[in-house]
Amino acid sequence: MIIVSYPNIGEYERIVYNFLDKIIDKSKCKILRPEKNNRKILELGEENSPTNVCTPFKYTLGSMINSLNKGANVIIQIGGGCRFGYYAQIQEKILKKDMGYDFDFINLYNGNKLEFFKAVKKAKILNSNLKVQSLLKEIYFIVKLLRFSDNIITYIRDNECYIDDKEHLKKIKNMILDDMLKIKTVNEISLKNIKYKKEIDKLINKKDGKLKIGIVGELYSLMDSFSSNFLEKDLLKKGYKVKRYTTASYLLLDKNKMQKNLLNNSKLYLKYKIGADGTESVAHTLELINKGYDGVIHIKPFGCTPEINAMPILKKISDDYSFPIMFYTFDTLNSDTGFQTRVEAFIDMLEMRKK
Repeated sequence: MIIVSYPNIGEYERIVYNFLDKIIDKSKCKILRPEKNNRKILELGEENSPTNVCTPFKYTLGSMINSLNKGANVIIQIGGGCRFGYYAQIQEKILKKDMGYDFDFINLYNGNKLEFFKAVKKAKILNSNLKVQSLLKEIYFIVKLLRFSDNIITYIRDNECYIDDKEHLKKIKNMILDDMLKIKTVNEISLKNIKYKKEIDKLINKKDGKLKIGIVGELYSLMDSFSSNFLEKDLLKKGYKVKRYTTASYLLLDKNKMQKNLLNNSKLYLKYKIGADGTESVAHTLELINKGYDGVIHIKPFGCTPEINAMPILKKISDDYSFPIMFYTFDTLNSDTGFQTRVEAFIDMLEMRKK
């Protein structure tokens, strides 16, 4: 029996599962869903990674090791953007040569380029009868599902501070997460989008005076709650208006065509792209200032070169606009208490400035 798994990254794991569930030969293959990121996953990755590699490398490697230990014999890895585009090649060598695992490895990227036909050929491992036309159809479906989930979750995030009935909102969120696993057709996606939008709109009660906080930085830390100490969820729980731009659909579908606009909007500080999400961190911070936000929290994992490049520019922006920006780097030695203390002190300062 073929047992296929993949590294975890936030709730997007559910969309990957949905896609695989539609293309595998279920008589010969089953899917092993990865565990959500946790301390054990991080420690597994830390123990077997190069010392100075960035933290997302450790999370994804730890996730794969955990799945292999549970019986997976096929692993799918996807990357792109910065050094993330070369994770797969290094991780495959670590898993096979250094650790001795015997499994098939499906890498969908070569550097930062998606190799579609090579990926189709490798996907035959999961279903020997898979046709290119069928795969294209399912890719179209999964792109629609990804766009739907990102749009509706972003809509909730943008309005959560105006919703008093948190229990009802929690039920809606859970239904959306369930649908990420269960939806099978494009028509279902359209109907669910209309349904959830109406339900959310009924709950919104807009009020002025909410503290507005933006979160910018490295993509993995932004999209995976555990790797950023649940920063976004905690801020939303406390009733603040939170803005976060980076989503999987942006990275996969919109990023390339947005680069020119981002550079143009931040031309006083940037002349060239600075790699990965560094350009976004600068451009979005300027956008949040113009939208009247009270402060920005910049987050990155240890070892993230593009975000290190962005930090001195963000400090200059902070000085030029007298705008508060908090910087925080996550690694394997972070103290939850220390992080919470810093965030609370930053928010206290923002609230005093607002008053």
